Amino acid sequence: MRLHSKSLKILKGTFALSLLLGCVARGDDMTKPKPYILYLGADLSVERDGSLYPVQNVKGKSYVIEVNGKEVRVPLGANTALKEALKLTEVSATVADLKFKQTYTPENDPDLDLQHSASMSLAVITTGDQSQSGSTPSGTNAQNFISNSGPGKSMSSETAATSGEGMSAIATLGQQIASGSNGFDTSHSGGSAEGQFDAMDFSFEVSADHPLSDPYMIVVVRYHDPNGSKGGEFNWIHAGRLDPIAGKPAKVNFTGAGFTPGYQVESVQVHIYDRGEEIATNVAPKRMVLTRDQAFMLMTFDYVGSHKGATLPAAPALWTFTKDTRSRLPESLLGRTLYVKVSKDGNAGASFLDANCTRKIEEPGLDSALQEIHFNPALANGTPVDGVAEIKLGQQSM
Repeated sequence: MRLHSKSLKILKGTFALSLLLGCVARGDDMTKPKPYILYLGADLSVERDGSLYPVQNVKGKSYVIEVNGKEVRVPLGANTALKEALKLTEVSATVADLKFKQTYTPENDPDLDLQHSASMSLAVITTGDQSQSGSTPSGTNAQNFISNSGPGKSMSSETAATSGEGMSAIATLGQQIASGSNGFDTSHSGGSAEGQFDAMDFSFEVSADHPLSDPYMIVVVRYHDPNGSKGGEFNWIHAGRLDPIAGKPAKVNFTGAGFTPGYQVESVQVHIYDRGEEIATNVAPKRMVLTRDQAFMLMTFDYVGSHKGATLPAAPALWTFTKDTRSRLPESLLGRTLYVKVSKDGNAGASFLDANCTRKIEEPGLDSALQEIHFNPALANGTPVDGVAEIKLGQQSM
């Protein structure tokens, strides 16, 4: 089963949290494979005609969104909104040698100003020598000329600064998650904003354990203005398309502008996406590897917490089979609607050909395949109960 990123809401409440931590900390899980990755991802939306639309891709100098079923491109300079969300996935990529350093735009670089001043002085002196042999303009004239070429406005940038919409509920995951690496590494930065830095240099490499055919990146820098109000943080966001990644790591280098002069860096994040889906990386915030049981239990908690008071039937949540799993399914069952008993924990039990669960299916290949599926349990007024889920084999994507 290949699971792409699934956003999760964080459950609140002592009971749910204690169950989750008990699942994560269970000793017998230490020896089990951990194919799932829980991490804090980023969902970016862009404003168009007063409404926010999720970003589906980045092409050229535009965000790609979907409006009424049609692809629409919005310039990268448009207003954006960033929302953090815990995500669960089996797909991962590696961001290596991440480096970033505070710097200046050419218009605000004091070193360039000095060089420009020196070159302009030389130009004036050379002109004076040519027009009036044996004489040069006074230092005052040269200084007056140079003073008119001071720093201007910051250069334009294909970025959008937005107020970060942090997900405060992440704290409820407890110490095992909240104390994990947050994916931020400021050891490679240019240090505190000792000057009026207004830009930043970035470089890193991206590789993956499987080909990324349509990748793009979003880099998020959280910073604050030392001259602004206390605790006032801002998000600087850069989005850019990446070349397809297959085998050889892709190198990324760019300089971003648009920061408040004198800004101070709080954190830097790199998010990688492929075909519109975010991919977990080794530098993802709040990253944690999970076993199948841990991942499925977390998803059950998330589902129950997101449907308080609801009464709903059981239903398959994740059921994308691998080719190997699908090859073991009886051909006679493909395309047929089956009925599966689902426990209140979301685990599959016996399967049947009828809704009354009287005609049991005895197929070992089907039984093993159903164990790879996570089901949302049936709910009775918000409480998980045993139920029956309908599922049609053959509809799942590969």
